[in-house]
Amino acid sequence: MKKLFLFICLILSVTALVYAKSYKPGYIHRAYLEYVNERTVAVTAGYGECNGKYWKIDNGTEIRVRLDKLDSQEGFLYIYIDESLSEFPAVKVYESSFEPYWDKEKNGWYSHDDRCIGAVWSPKGKAIVQEFRYAGNDKYLIEGEPLEVIYSDSPDGEWQTVESKRYIPLMSQSVFLWSISTDEQASGYHRFGLIAPMEYARDVDLYEPLEFGEHEWVPVAESRNLIWQGDDDPRKTVEIAVMGWQLKR
Repeated sequence: MKKLFLFICLILSVTALVYAKSYKPGYIHRAYLEYVNERTVAVTAGYGECNGKYWKIDNGTEIRVRLDKLDSQEGFLYIYIDESLSEFPAVKVYESSFEPYWDKEKNGWYSHDDRCIGAVWSPKGKAIVQEFRYAGNDKYLIEGEPLEVIYSDSPDGEWQTVESKRYIPLMSQSVFLWSISTDEQASGYHRFGLIAPMEYARDVDLYEPLEFGEHEWVPVAESRNLIWQGDDDPRKTVEIAVMGWQLKR
């Protein structure tokens, strides 16, 4: 019996090693986040690699994460695979306000050896998770009211900075913006302006900024701040708010 047990353990260890070698560093399939309630999210079925180890959440199952570190301060909580406590391919998952960093060798977002696989937003003064839904292709959309109005001003014909960093997760490659432009001389909403990552402020002619109206996906870069430009018109008030983000995992 003891020999059989050791043989099974050996098979499981070899299987995990083979799977780890089968996937390149940074590989991940599915395992996206779902909103459960205002203090709980779930990691859905999927698999991938974490610090050289294969992990898997079986089909038809999920891992629920109770967000005990929520407080009244607004900000993002990041969801990590716990490398040291996981018994691979089974994994332990936890939340942290600590931002991940990009590990070039591991080809993923990490905090030490723990791989980051998602992010959720907590509004100011509520100590809850903002309700969201998964929209496919690593995109998440806010349910209900926009996350925050990050810009409100009149266009002056020049490029203006949109301080968006606080409201976009560190791992984002694009952000879904809600925007309106009101005109005292006319009713309704109007298409307006161009928007681009702030990194292109000096070389905007080399980059095609995105014209956008009420809702649009806009690329972001390392700073997570944006620049915006609209025709000089003091009668208009432009408002821009975050409605979602697309992660690079």
